[in-house]
Amino acid sequence: MTKGHQSSRRGFTLVELLVVIAIIGILVGLLLPAVQAAREAARRMSCGNNIKQIALALQNYESAYKRFPMSVNYGSARGRQQFHAYHHTWLGSIMPQMEGSTIASSTNYQLPVWGQPIVSTRVASLLCPSDSTVEKVFAQHNITPTSYAGSQGFHWWPDAGVGPGWGGPNMGIGALGDLSGLFAASRANAMRDITDGTSNCVVVAETDTANFYGGPFMTTGTGLRRAPYQNGVFRAAFVGFSHAGWGTNEGGGQGALEVDGSGPKVVGTWFRAASHAYEPTYIVAWGINTEWPGASSYHGPFVQAARADGSAGVVSQNINYGVWLRLNAIADNNLTGEAE
Repeated sequence: MTKGHQSSRRGFTLVELLVVIAIIGILVGLLLPAVQAAREAARRMSCGNNIKQIALALQNYESAYKRFPMSVNYGSARGRQQFHAYHHTWLGSIMPQMEGSTIASSTNYQLPVWGQPIVSTRVASLLCPSDSTVEKVFAQHNITPTSYAGSQGFHWWPDAGVGPGWGGPNMGIGALGDLSGLFAASRANAMRDITDGTSNCVVVAETDTANFYGGPFMTTGTGLRRAPYQNGVFRAAFVGFSHAGWGTNEGGGQGALEVDGSGPKVVGTWFRAASHAYEPTYIVAWGINTEWPGASSYHGPFVQAARADGSAGVVSQNINYGVWLRLNAIADNNLTGEAE
């Protein structure tokens, strides 16, 4: 009886085993995109929290000092106190307001930032969780990048405006005027300088390390995603390497002249000649997901951005370029509030 009972037992046939494996494979294939989507949603939420934290830190900084920090301390600030050209950035300035008191206490803001530990200090809240290429920046340069940058407005110089010389179209939303952003070069703006209203002005947005290329001037959402970072342009969090689009560190060759506390010196060539770090700002001449000087994101066809009132949200790459242009200007006398 025992022998007969044992002989009636059998295992899976090969066909049955293959069917089970196929079913498991299908279930995994169906589940994996959902898991990846959930992870990306979590990363996007974390990135949004980073933007919100930066926005609130800027509010607290302005409340304490009655002005916002300069984009980079290249020298004197128009209409404000004098600064030495020590190349500290606005992100370094708000570290105490971002629970970065240890970083701030170990940094001497009265000396050049070069050679100080802050230059290579990693700060998680300045890095988008979806931007994996930041690791290559650390490995190749030992410089802390940032996934978030401050708006300089239309272009790299103060009082930037779109005129006939650019051949740019009037965007149909009012007369074109001063299109400078909160972090226009050589400015230390106060809350009162945001005459368009703090809820109408985007001041910080995502700028990932790979970003886009090939998008036409004065457009949004027209670029192509670059390959993962390979000796390209990235934005340094705590040290300002460049001004008005000119690199000043790794470029090599003769470029423009820069004047700092040590006098005039020859700086590096334009970024296409060699890799270099750029200051933690973006411009609007190239719109969202269009070219490297503009805002860009790994989260899809939009960027997460903060406004001058401390609020944060998303801005679609399909936004009308003229609206995006106006949203980044703090005093163009056009109260554009649309951002979705």
